[in-house]
Amino acid sequence: MEIVNIPIDKLNPAEYNPRLDLQPEDKEYQDIKRSVVEFGLVETLVINKDMTVIGGHQRLKVLRELNFTTIPCIIVDLDKQKEKMLNIALNKISGDWDRPKLKDLLLELDTGEFDMNLTGWSEQEIEDLMTEFHVEINDDIEHIKLTDKFIVPPFSILDTRQGYWQERKSAWIGLGIKGEIGRRDKLLGNRLGYEIMENNDGSIREQQGTSIFDPVLCELCYKWFCVDEGKILDSFAGGSVRGIVANYLGYNYTGIDLSKEQIEENYRQAKDIIPNTLPNWICGDSLKELDNINREYDFIFSCPPYFDLEKYSDNKDDLSNMDWENFKMQYKEIILKVIDKLKDDRFACFVVSEIRDKKGIYRNFVDYTKQCFLGNGISFYNDIVLINMIGSLPVRMNKQFINRKVGKCHQNVLIFYKGDVKKIKDNYKEIVIEDLEKYQ
Repeated sequence: MEIVNIPIDKLNPAEYNPRLDLQPEDKEYQDIKRSVVEFGLVETLVINKDMTVIGGHQRLKVLRELNFTTIPCIIVDLDKQKEKMLNIALNKISGDWDRPKLKDLLLELDTGEFDMNLTGWSEQEIEDLMTEFHVEINDDIEHIKLTDKFIVPPFSILDTRQGYWQERKSAWIGLGIKGEIGRRDKLLGNRLGYEIMENNDGSIREQQGTSIFDPVLCELCYKWFCVDEGKILDSFAGGSVRGIVANYLGYNYTGIDLSKEQIEENYRQAKDIIPNTLPNWICGDSLKELDNINREYDFIFSCPPYFDLEKYSDNKDDLSNMDWENFKMQYKEIILKVIDKLKDDRFACFVVSEIRDKKGIYRNFVDYTKQCFLGNGISFYNDIVLINMIGSLPVRMNKQFINRKVGKCHQNVLIFYKGDVKKIKDNYKEIVIEDLEKYQ
């Protein structure tokens, strides 16, 4: 950063500048003019290395009227995003705003990449400004815009209780997907007396106590984190949902599951819904079957067993029948194998939730899953919280909270990335959303 005398005709006012443009008849303009005439230019302009004015637009206008030929300027070397943030910060000190332009500029900068406090605007001030223009995140108008573009708003919290989510889910289920069929009924045991509907393996729990995976979550993860027509690998396939949604949308799904009965039911449903583009379900133990798969995949997407919360079979190789230490060991080995099948510059997603031991203490399963993935070029990229329908939770809380256990109605959607994050924007293009009427 240095101060240099710059010819005034080389300076370029920033087109995005949200500061309200003063006119010669304005009092503040006249105040600036009198100050310059009386004292000279005691406050330098701030410009970027490309001669864009960052701070001092009003002074520049006055100096041109006073026929200045050169102006002392502080020169900085900033990229355009940081240049805009500094512009807002400098303007925040005094003066009035062109509020629509300020709103647009703050929205442009608020990508999550920068600390917005650097603009001099607090989160509350930004929220108040957005509310003024009806663009707060809970506003129906903004939801329409985001759902048109991304299916649901791409926030770190996904709320399955919202109308736009339930409408989309109903459209998928209308295809004839029945993800709960093929497994034992009432898988969720009453092991602790109050957990019968606390967790599940996807996002929705049916009243009979057998969990199914939410098709909307499938669609989001495929559309957001898999390349077009990509190959998807699921090491804990379970029901039919993830495979049918994937191939219905034009992806190529391979899922592995121990249960022959489940695989047969999955194929039966797929033949009714997408007879010409069947997913590939493999019956067997992922620990072994993954060694026989040579293909490279574009997306890893799965929801593992939540240890012993659901008993899927009597098979000794079923992870839900193992003790905790053996479960963790084999779980980690399976994750390492699926990572090996993932192409570079691609995403992986596991949907998980915390589980309690027999004493009611959390096992820290979510963090353990992260630990299994991290390393060898894998980074933890997105941490998404999935809010589930509350169902009977309020009733169960009467008994559960006596031990100060809060009612859990969320899951963790963990997104990992393998490779160079700079290539994401090149590999993942604009999302194309199928018309909902197609699903009716």
